[in-house]
Amino acid sequence: ANNGTYNVDFADTGGSLLQKFQVTASSAVGLAGTPHFGWTDLVTGINAASYTADWALTAEMWALLPSGTSYISARAWDNAGSSGTLADAFYIRKDTQTVTITDNQAGDTVWRSANDGLYNVDASASGASLVDRLEVRSSTMPGGAGPFTSDWTAAVTGINSASYTADWALPAAVFDAMLSDATNYISVRVYNQAQNSASLADAFFVKKDTVPVVIANNIPGGDQAWRNASGTTYNLDFS
Repeated sequence: ANNGTYNVDFADTGGSLLQKFQVTASSAVGLAGTPHFGWTDLVTGINAASYTADWALTAEMWALLPSGTSYISARAWDNAGSSGTLADAFYIRKDTQTVTITDNQAGDTVWRSANDGLYNVDASASGASLVDRLEVRSSTMPGGAGPFTSDWTAAVTGINSASYTADWALPAAVFDAMLSDATNYISVRVYNQAQNSASLADAFFVKKDTVPVVIANNIPGGDQAWRNASGTTYNLDFS
């Protein structure tokens, strides 16, 4: 998104004061390559010896930048008509393409008392930036609806690749927050390095049961009789 601000300052030492500054964008360094837009006024009517405020591209300029790297050059004019140019003041890396989530994971039908499951939900990036991170959150209800037992939490970070296909585990905090003796629905969200994102509700479910088995001993004191053969039954209940 066009949410960057840039710290390129301008000064006029000749006495006539600054009048305006302009920017242009190109596909290559040194003002070479294809211009995405030509020299365009960005701030006018400065009428001061210097301009030091950070500034941003206009929405129209941003829209003309293609996906990839664009090189931004700056030019300032004073009121006497003199100008100074700085080629390649900085570059902008733009990516408006979202990421793709591929769900290869069926519901986890194994009742789990520990966070030992691995899950097969993959991510890929089609734009210029790479896959950055994968997040999950858990809910007691299907359809991506609440109430949520955990908020979005990073499961895999620093991916820095066009795709991510390794199986991964739930973060410990997410598993710990899930309801026990219940089915928990896991949604997945993926970001690329440009912070574009995609999300998938109910990528899979996890059945969690951390309640210990209860043994009821109905023969307190034990079997007091001496026995010389097997076949005696005992009343121990399990739940």
